[in-house]
Amino acid sequence: MKTFISIIALLVASAAATQCPTEQNEDWSIELLLPAPDCSKYYQCVHGKPVLRDCPVALFFNPDTLQCDYPEVVECQPIVEEESASSSSESVEAVEEIEFLPNGCPESPFVHWLLPHKLFCRLYYVCDHGRKALRKCPRGLKFNRKLQVCDYPKNARCFGL
Repeated sequence: MKTFISIIALLVASAAATQCPTEQNEDWSIELLLPAPDCSKYYQCVHGKPVLRDCPVALFFNPDTLQCDYPEVVECQPIVEEESASSSSESVEAVEEIEFLPNGCPESPFVHWLLPHKLFCRLYYVCDHGRKALRKCPRGLKFNRKLQVCDYPKNARCFGL
């Protein structure tokens, strides 16, 4: 019976992962993160559509806290996928074509972009329609400017507060 309930919960979570709230169509300040079948990933509702995002290496998405967290805190078995070299080179080319506003955010509202805080390593900004919104990394993590994720301090290479 416990296995059956777990399977139902997983199916509900998978179905929910593809559904963004209709309220987001009217209020873009509503930020929603949803679990994905692969626990090293999650969905972020952007403009009313689910966009698949990756947690930093060795972290899993915690559906209870809605953030990437340490594996020992999250009950999940990850699905490991390898990224092809061609897809990563395409990503680099796409970044080079982005045009930015004076505040560092991309001009296009469809480009997901994060910016570091100038003083505090745990803080970063999410660009939303050309405006910066302040966010904070989970305890013990710092913002990794290169990967644009919250990451372990040794990987983040941020030496501020």
